Amino acid sequence: MGTAELESIKRVLDSGILTEGRVCAELERRFARYIGCHYAVAASSCTSALHLALIGIGIGAGDEVIVPDFTFPATANAVLMTGARPVLVDIDVDSYNIDSSRIREVITDKTRAIIAVHLFGLSADMLPIRAIAKEKELRIVEDAACAIGATYRGAKVGTLGDVACFSFHPRKIMTTAEGGMITTDDRAIAELVARLKNHGAIREHGRSKFVSMGYNYRLSDVHAAIGLVQLKKIKRLIASRARIARLYTRLLESIGGIVTPSRTEDVHTYQSYVIRITDDFGPRRDDMIKCLRQMGVETQIGTYALHLQPAFREFVRGQCPNSALAYESTLSMPIASKMTPSQVKRVVKLVRQLKRK
Repeated sequence: MGTAELESIKRVLDSGILTEGRVCAELERRFARYIGCHYAVAASSCTSALHLALIGIGIGAGDEVIVPDFTFPATANAVLMTGARPVLVDIDVDSYNIDSSRIREVITDKTRAIIAVHLFGLSADMLPIRAIAKEKELRIVEDAACAIGATYRGAKVGTLGDVACFSFHPRKIMTTAEGGMITTDDRAIAELVARLKNHGAIREHGRSKFVSMGYNYRLSDVHAAIGLVQLKKIKRLIASRARIARLYTRLLESIGGIVTPSRTEDVHTYQSYVIRITDDFGPRRDDMIKCLRQMGVETQIGTYALHLQPAFREFVRGQCPNSALAYESTLSMPIASKMTPSQVKRVVKLVRQLKRK
């Protein structure tokens, strides 16, 4: 954040129009151009975006949607908000993304869609997912909350399914303070979600006409003003994180018992830099979090194994050992675009000090 964001907000405040308007529309246009899709629709959060996207592809009561077990609860919550049931599937322990080889075994006659989460900024392996979806006539929703700017085989995340959802939460690559975005090449989906996010209204003869039920999922122009400035910085923000991640990897690889993030030829945005702590390291992950906090370094778990959370236990189908392992052993390291090499080295030095000899 800087003076450019403050000036952009001031222009909105001075205009007197604070709710969704021209500034939000401009953010939508520029975001669609950046992603390389036909349509982008802003929303109040990535969770609301996921809810809208699922409705947009026709998900409702009685349907089943395949969801990776290792993800933030919002992914499964959005499915439940439509009246459908999430079906939790194990992950690949190297990428932390959904294990595509496990998808077929959970498909039933109620399955309607797959949510492909691009966790921590690394794209899911979309080729087999798309093949299964085509064969079984399923829709694909990309949960790209962490993956603005990430690519898969040269194509940007956000163009790899029927519809995609991004997050502008402050922990993400770019922010609007709070907010999200839906991207799609399907005009019907774009028009439907744009109507639903605004109380089911369309504009006709200069006024609102309410043609269906809807929600208040709009993004204000105040938030969009921040996003416009942040989007201009996006390449630099991603490049900064990539440099930090490379330094982390180089320094951590020499420490036994630490597994660094999976490498890829495509763009990994490193929204989070997540390592896995094995038994060879010595101290357990939770003990490391406590010790590092006492040393002035904030770390956190990777994310959640949903089947181990009370709210989602009933939705698992089969075993999820990789998700459980990742939940118990992954550690999200400090990373921010302005983080300096000396700060990275200090963090790694403290981690090294914790290793049991």
